[in-house]
Amino acid sequence: MSPSRLPTLWRYSLRQTQRRPARAVLTLLGIVIGVATIVAVSVTTQAARRAYREMFEALTGRASLEVVAEAMAGFEAEQAQELMSLPLVMAAVPLIQKPAALVTSSGPIPVTVLGIDADRDRAARDYELEQGHFIGEEPGVLLGHEFASTHGIALGATVRLLTISGLVEAPVVGLLQSSGAARFHGGAVVFMALSQAQRHFDLAGKVNSVQLVLADGAEIGQAEAAIRKRLNVGQTVRVPSDRGQLAQDSLLNIEQILAVLSVVSMVAGAFVILNAFQMNLAERRRQFAILRALGATRLQVTSLLLREAAAYGVAGTALGIAAGMAISLSLTGGMERLLGTAVPSPALTLEPLALAILLGPAMTLLATFGPARRAGRRAPIDDLLGKTPPAGTKMPRRWAAAGLVLITACGLIDMAFIRGWLTPALGRLLLPAAMVLGLAGSVLALGVVLGPLMRLVGAILGPLFGIEGRLAVRQLRRHASRTALTVGALMVAIVITIGPGNEIRSALDNLHAWFDNVAGANFHVLGADTDLGFSLNIVSLPESLGDELAQLDGVERVDRGNWFPVRAGGRQALLIAATYSPDRPEQLNPAKGNPPGVMERLALGEVVIGTALAQSLQLDVGDELELATSKGPRKLRVAGKCNQYHAGGMTVHMQREAAGKWFDLEGAHVFSITADKDKASTLASELKAFCRQRGLLLHSREQLRRNMDRRSAGTIGFLWVLMALVFVVASLGIANTLTMNVLEQTRELGLLRAIGMRRNQVRKMVLAQASAIALASAIPGVVLGIVLAYMMNLPAEWLTGHRPPFEIHLWLLAAALAVTLCVAVVAAIIPADRAARLRIVPALHYE
Repeated sequence: MSPSRLPTLWRYSLRQTQRRPARAVLTLLGIVIGVATIVAVSVTTQAARRAYREMFEALTGRASLEVVAEAMAGFEAEQAQELMSLPLVMAAVPLIQKPAALVTSSGPIPVTVLGIDADRDRAARDYELEQGHFIGEEPGVLLGHEFASTHGIALGATVRLLTISGLVEAPVVGLLQSSGAARFHGGAVVFMALSQAQRHFDLAGKVNSVQLVLADGAEIGQAEAAIRKRLNVGQTVRVPSDRGQLAQDSLLNIEQILAVLSVVSMVAGAFVILNAFQMNLAERRRQFAILRALGATRLQVTSLLLREAAAYGVAGTALGIAAGMAISLSLTGGMERLLGTAVPSPALTLEPLALAILLGPAMTLLATFGPARRAGRRAPIDDLLGKTPPAGTKMPRRWAAAGLVLITACGLIDMAFIRGWLTPALGRLLLPAAMVLGLAGSVLALGVVLGPLMRLVGAILGPLFGIEGRLAVRQLRRHASRTALTVGALMVAIVITIGPGNEIRSALDNLHAWFDNVAGANFHVLGADTDLGFSLNIVSLPESLGDELAQLDGVERVDRGNWFPVRAGGRQALLIAATYSPDRPEQLNPAKGNPPGVMERLALGEVVIGTALAQSLQLDVGDELELATSKGPRKLRVAGKCNQYHAGGMTVHMQREAAGKWFDLEGAHVFSITADKDKASTLASELKAFCRQRGLLLHSREQLRRNMDRRSAGTIGFLWVLMALVFVVASLGIANTLTMNVLEQTRELGLLRAIGMRRNQVRKMVLAQASAIALASAIPGVVLGIVLAYMMNLPAEWLTGHRPPFEIHLWLLAAALAVTLCVAVVAAIIPADRAARLRIVPALHYE
């Protein structure tokens, strides 16, 4: 056939699609779901990581660097003039950045106060007034117009701010357009004169940041080195966006699970596509033989099928990208609740777009290349005479061989984890690949066990379905490769539900156990809730509040706590300075292997570090940790390690009194109140009135736990949705298989109906096929799911330094089996009804 006739082949392909629209839709859905999950996860994680970077870039405007003291302590404002003398610096802008709480009738709203020098600040930031006038030395604040409107604050209104000096009242003298610094943290920023901020935050004559606008052509690295020579002890120069690094580290575990599930959904989709094309070729083998007899070459037949696959891949990818962007909107909301801060709207950047374009068509072509190549090489005379068995009758041996190779590769990667040959960063990169290799290999290797597995299934279903069950199993065994692919796709869904699902449930159980240890007090008083990275909203409260709280009837004890980002061993970490009781070591949730006397050594000025930080810095008990403090770098002995969930385990714990020697602790960030057992209920009422009067935030222990669950609910819920999507992909494969089986059994079904089989018995036989697929998937799926759960648990120690106890949640196994059976039965309804409605005479004449 000449190349000029190729358009005719395209029309032929289109007619085939029109003849089987349901199969075309199912094949497209397999691609769409796989691409959509990849795009949604990639776009959302990018948006979450971009959130802090863009916030601080908006806040700093044209400033490329900023000079700060450790823990954002204050330093002399005159230092800005010294930095201004550097030739690479065009402007040095002094300011105060401090968290505060805007007290409203509905409760405190976390905001960032920016104390600025009105004459010098415009070198770094632009301001566009919507209403009112700019701030001067007199009391007054600026708010973003949208933020003020959202919270019912009008121009001229008086707002109340909770700061370390107590409640501060100031009039709103101007409203800004929501651009530049006014959109920082979703617009939750309050601008006031530098002199006013110095008074309200007890920083007379001081600032806590100098932002540097560099001269044109100045290199950041060169300027940073020159500035560092001018700094005092306890100061550092940094890129402003570095302040969000701790939050990004906290997202690593969530991103890891999301990445695994999204990639695995692509694998499930690939097997559905492969199964669909196997059936497509089996149905069209005589038509291809006629094309070959009319002059079509092997290459033309193969290229025809590959072009069909490419068309499906392109269409499915386009739809998948659109669906992924829609899904990411929902996932972004969950990320916002988890982070405790605004996340920018998801944007389709080059990376997820390239990933989708690469994986969508590539996955489709890879899944169909083998069947297309075999179709082109088949002898036409055999297919015309019906001498060759339909494609999918036998399980190719090379599939099993390839599967064993992939399983071996997965095992080698796992061994590298166990032996400690991989760095945590490389481990996080290879873990999704290892799981994909293991799952894909398991599906391809099903041919080795499919025969015994189907005999076992037949023995189980025989008593339940009778003769219909035996006929159903026989039909499935006649088409080994088709059955294996369908069983494999559903098996992947079971494995993914049991594996990551079990780890999610275990992680939540461990999180609750950790919370019960560290949140021992009955009540906690704060200025505002913190964000995930502890970079915002850390409102300092006056120390005197603790004394007032201690006077309330029913208060047994008041403990103070502070937390703030620090540099530990060159890494961003969270320092938690609290009152740790020697008789309550569980407050720290200690890791295994700690020596006795950790709490006593903590009181002597040593530190306890989170296991993730210990793993990252390769530190053990007895080693020294270099901590950047307000008094300069200090090396402190590591007394022990603890299992922490704050900041992803990147934590340093100190007794508050000891921390005060090295850091300027400005007030307290939290007051933890232990109540008399007999007066806890009456104390709750008193505390509510106390906090309402002063604009404070009160959380009971139970409320904190609910808030923790609420923050994680959106993201955890999306993980379960991803697992459900994998089941949806698998159900497409079942529907495809049963539909094809009904077509191929048309004459057989007509004969059975002719000799007396009733319609209900036909339905029963098709439902028995679905049940057999479900059972054949469940047996290896449960086993591999438990193996996968163990594989996900095992590397935790190498990735985070802490391995939670491994346990199997039996209710999850039962739920996975129930969902598997339901999915199989639902997928069988239409094929079963179609089989039952076959007319006997046309069925007997079906070719």
